[in-house]
Amino acid sequence: MKINPNYSRATSVRFETWSNKLIVNFNGIERFIDFSKLDDSSWDSQFPIVSFEIIYNGVIVECRHEDGNTTLLPVDMWEPGGFTLVI
Repeated sequence: MKINPNYSRATSVRFETWSNKLIVNFNGIERFIDFSKLDDSSWDSQFPIVSFEIIYNGVIVECRHEDGNTTLLPVDMWEPGGFTLVI
């Protein structure tokens, strides 16, 4: 597997409430996941998420829930072909 250096580490994350997109920035390249498409079983807590942060030198998006639990999402989900919705 060849790793694209443009997508190896995320530099920032933000959530757009109006579009329901979780957006990760990779040195100026923005990629998004439609938050509503993630299955409920993806989360380590059923409480609402209150914040997001890039951790572990840009390879993980940490989602902090209202109850104090966290869900960790690998940034390779945002790479082209990294997140596929199966219907």
